[in-house]
Amino acid sequence: MTPNKNHCIPEQFVFGQVESRPVVVNFKGEPVTSDAGLILIAELDRKREITSRLAACFKDYREPNKVLHPVHSLIAQRIYGLIMGYEDINDHETLRHDPIFALTVGKVINSKRESFNLAGKSTLNRLEHCPEEVTSKENSRYHRIEYDSSAIETLLVELFLESYQKPPRQIIVDLDVTDNLVQGNMENRLKEQKLDLQSDRTSTHTFEGNQLRLWFAAIAYILMNTMREKCLVHTEFQNVTIGTIRTKLLKLGAVITILQRRILIAISSACPYKDIFATIYECLSRLPYPG
Repeated sequence: MTPNKNHCIPEQFVFGQVESRPVVVNFKGEPVTSDAGLILIAELDRKREITSRLAACFKDYREPNKVLHPVHSLIAQRIYGLIMGYEDINDHETLRHDPIFALTVGKVINSKRESFNLAGKSTLNRLEHCPEEVTSKENSRYHRIEYDSSAIETLLVELFLESYQKPPRQIIVDLDVTDNLVQGNMENRLKEQKLDLQSDRTSTHTFEGNQLRLWFAAIAYILMNTMREKCLVHTEFQNVTIGTIRTKLLKLGAVITILQRRILIAISSACPYKDIFATIYECLSRLPYPG
């Protein structure tokens, strides 16, 4: 049954009674986000400059004075969406109104909740997908952002080397088909990207668009894996999948209150992993800001 948008929504919904008292539901509560833990990922990203370095691999031909959503904002919004389980661009038609996403990509919001709309599906689609007949994005009317594939590949190598305290002298690619722990662990990491980040969601009509989606999933994985390796070591979450990290540590319900001097994210007091959240925060606090 297709919802009728012109249909008047009742002020309240009355359900069965519990101990002679009716259960009443309405939509008059404070705005609530279900993704409050994303603030941890955003802080890690700011400290490591991962999405900003990816944004530097793009060329933006749009007129600067007419740009509402900078390339870095678009990329961060898309990758944070993947991290939180929103692999479809259409999901951003709703996410663009979520204050936690606005905060994490650096959009200014005020107490009246005005002017923090993020990019919608059409804008994000123009970032990822470009018709093959468009030969020059500099002269295109709608598709005016392009990426440097060699720069992105170089960035991925740099991020890999930075994951070590001391860069390895050599890297051995294991092509042996026999079962061993190294190969099994590698396959598990690939499964994480496919099952938890939907890296195989390559449904655009061009090879370039699908390649970019795969790179976005790779950067999302790097952010999640960095949190696991740097902030969750010696905790019960040190060996869990990124899907479990998302469900238990990032998918947190919270009320966001915009005050004159601060922004308060009030996470539910029923959260069972307050101690782990605090551990991650302490770890992130020790990381220096760039520059």
